[in-house]
Amino acid sequence: MQHYRFHNFPVAADAPLGATLARVQECLDKAGVKNPALRFCLWGTRGCEEIIARFPKFRGFLSTAGPQHGSAPVEHLSNFGPSAPGAFAGPSGDVAPETIAAVAAGIPQEFPIYMAQFELGPISPGTAPVRSSHLHSPLMEISLQCISVGWQDSPARDGSRYSLHFIEPLPTADVKQPIPVWIQTLYSTFPGAKAEGIGSDIDQIMTEYRMIVSGTSGTFIGSKSIGDLKLPHELPSSRAASHLKHAPLKGFHSTISRVFADDGWKQAPDNEQTGIHELRKTSVAGRRLVLRFRVQKSGRSSRSISAVMRLVSQRRMLTLGVMAERSTRHGYEVPNPQVLSQILENMRVVVEYLENTWVAELEEVLGPRRRDSKLGER
Repeated sequence: MQHYRFHNFPVAADAPLGATLARVQECLDKAGVKNPALRFCLWGTRGCEEIIARFPKFRGFLSTAGPQHGSAPVEHLSNFGPSAPGAFAGPSGDVAPETIAAVAAGIPQEFPIYMAQFELGPISPGTAPVRSSHLHSPLMEISLQCISVGWQDSPARDGSRYSLHFIEPLPTADVKQPIPVWIQTLYSTFPGAKAEGIGSDIDQIMTEYRMIVSGTSGTFIGSKSIGDLKLPHELPSSRAASHLKHAPLKGFHSTISRVFADDGWKQAPDNEQTGIHELRKTSVAGRRLVLRFRVQKSGRSSRSISAVMRLVSQRRMLTLGVMAERSTRHGYEVPNPQVLSQILENMRVVVEYLENTWVAELEEVLGPRRRDSKLGER
C-alpha cells in the first residue's frame, strides 16, 4: 500500500500569479532541484487566443478535450498529455520556462484566463512520477512528486484563489517521518503552511466515494453514485408513497433474507436489535461483508427502510450507504409489502454492483488478509 503526506502552502488571494510561480521555482532551485518538468493547463477561450497571438508556439497545445457543455467547444492550452484526466488532457511537449513565466505574469490582465494549473516535477532527479491505479482524484496520479500550483480568477467561498500543495510519497504510515529539507524551504517561503497528516491509496478511494473513515467514535456513512446502473423498479417519491395503499409489513426479516439469499448472504446469528436486520458473507479476499438494514416507523401507519454495506478489514471498518435509486435519499418510505420488495430488489442489484467495484478496489489496495488478525472475525 502506498502512503502519502499532504503539504499545503497558503498564498494571499491578491498575490500575482507570475510572482507566485517564480517563488516556487526559486525554492526548488535553492533546494537543489534543477530544471523540474513544468506542465501547464490554462482555461479561457479569449485568453488562449491572446496567448497564441503573442506566443505562436502555444498553438500546438490548444485542446478541447474533457467534458463539454453547450454548443461551442471550450478550448484550453495544456501540455499534460492526451492521457491526462478530463479537461487537463492536451498535447505533450515542452515550452521554455521563461515563456511560461511571461504568460503567467500576464494573467489575467493581458491574458484573460479564468483558471490555471501548473505542475513542477518530478522532484527527485532521475525518477518518474509515482502512479497508482487506485487514485481517482483528477490530478492525483499526475501530482505525486510534483509541486502543484492552482489559481482561479473568481475567489472561492473562503476568499482564496490559490491551491499550492505537494503530495509526498512515503514508505510507511509512520507519523514521525521527518520532512525533507527541500520541502522546508517552501515552509519558510510560505508561512502558515502545514502538513495534513498521512493518507494512503485507500483514503483516496474513499474520498472519491465521498466516504468518511470510521474511527474510535464510530463509523460514518458515505455514498456512491450508481450512475447508469439499470434497476428493476422505479421507486415512488416519498410524497407519492404516502398516498399509496398502506398494509402491515409482516415478516420483513424473512423478506430481506429471501431476496439476498441467492447471492450468498446469510442472516447474522446474533441479530437481536429491534428494527435491525443484518446479513453477512465473506468477500473474495476472505474479509467480512455486512449488510445492515434499519426499518423504523416514519408515520402512524408507515415505515422507512435504509441500508449500509460494510467491509471489515484489519485496518478499519469501511461503510457505504446502499442506494435503491439515483437520488440522495438514504431512507425509503415503505407503505406496503409490494414497495418493500421493489426497494429490496433494487438494493440487491446495487449491492452486487458495489461488490464488483467498491469492494473489489478496496481489497486490491488492502492486499491479502492477515490470517492472524481477529478484527475481521468480529
